[in-house]
Amino acid sequence: LNPADNIVIALRDLGSGSTVPDVAAPLAGPVSRGHKIAARAVAQGENVIRYGQIIGVATRPIAAGEHIHTHNLGMGAHEQDYAHATEVRALPAPAEPRTFLGYHRADGGVGTRNYLGILTSVNCSGSVARFIAEGIEKAGWLDDFPNVDGVVPIVHGTGCGMSGKDEGYDTLFRTLAVAIVLALVLLVSGRLDWQEIRHLPALSLGALALSGLATGVSWFCYSRALQLGPVAGVAALDKLSVVLIALLALLLLGEQLDIKAWIGVVLMAIGAALVAWV
Repeated sequence: LNPADNIVIALRDLGSGSTVPDVAAPLAGPVSRGHKIAARAVAQGENVIRYGQIIGVATRPIAAGEHIHTHNLGMGAHEQDYAHATEVRALPAPAEPRTFLGYHRADGGVGTRNYLGILTSVNCSGSVARFIAEGIEKAGWLDDFPNVDGVVPIVHGTGCGMSGKDEGYDTLFRTLAVAIVLALVLLVSGRLDWQEIRHLPALSLGALALSGLATGVSWFCYSRALQLGPVAGVAALDKLSVVLIALLALLLLGEQLDIKAWIGVVLMAIGAALVAWV
């Protein structure tokens, strides 16, 4: 394959005495397919060349037509002149202007492919974008637009409009954490009774829903306040949620608290007011 090669490669199993093109003598012995054959005599210490590259050094004299393998081929010190860029030739000037199928970009560059991208703003529409791209390709809509190479859906995995780093995301994870911890506490204490939850009065369920909303609003405001500056006012509002629950329990559910409980509620209200006032 290269004029400098001093070996050839057997393309099939060859028997002893076979003649091979470009080999100066008949084979001295059998050679298996894929193995090397000396095209001429190779002196001991001479480089063995394949594809114009040194692949080893003859460890003993090798006769033309002899099988070359580990028994007569080894590694040795040698110098290699890689002759970089010695075949560079100046190309003739084109006789006519040369063009290619492309288009100009606004920044002065050029492009060779023109794809129509279908963008999604939320993860919910990811599948729809893929179906649209497949439908356009299968329906042959692009046959009338040879300058458009195809349609690709450009989707992402983020939720429906929710960022992964703002107060809404933080509030979601705090709510999940509280729910998980509460469920574990009830489970360990043996007080997790789903049948009992199903039979709660409507007023109790309503109070629980309002409590959850109040807690969510408090957490949302607290997280926002942490970003904007002083949090004392929001901290006070957060503590007043306990007072609000006590009042709702009294007004909506008719639950009565003893004097100690009411003292605690009042003290929490006073403390929250002092925090907000300071």
